[in-house]
Amino acid sequence: MAHEAQLAHVTTGRLRLRLPHLKGDVAALGDIRGALMGIDGVRAVEVNPVTAGLLILHSNAQEHILSVAAELGLFTLKDKKSEKEKSEKNSSVLFSGNVAVTARLINDKIKALTGRELDLSSLFFMTLFGAGVYQVARGNFALPAWYTAFWYAYGVISKNIPKL
Repeated sequence: MAHEAQLAHVTTGRLRLRLPHLKGDVAALGDIRGALMGIDGVRAVEVNPVTAGLLILHSNAQEHILSVAAELGLFTLKDKKSEKEKSEKNSSVLFSGNVAVTARLINDKIKALTGRELDLSSLFFMTLFGAGVYQVARGNFALPAWYTAFWYAYGVISKNIPKL
């Protein structure tokens, strides 16, 4: 039976996995260690029964090791994120999606009101550039006020200038 493993850490030549349900199971972790040592490219496997961790030192591609381990029925990778984190991510995606939809609607209204002369990004550009000019005119050269306004204005307009 394949155990569920979580990818804890990856660097060149090192692969750290956790098998939480095998915590304290020295025999099962030892069996997995022995089987992993038989995979081409695996140089060493360290097992920690207290944390249910496996540290695989290898000279091969990690994808190869993980696929062979899955074929042998040693373990399958499970996404480390909890359901709560996934739902939080989904809600943030929904929020950013709603913001994007709202921005598109505002952009369409601005285009309609100005006869397609202005859009939301050009309006932002003019506002930010104007704020920068206002700060300079007042003698406010302290960072970041005018500099930030110019920088953001440049960022907004540079995304909308056609590439030549």
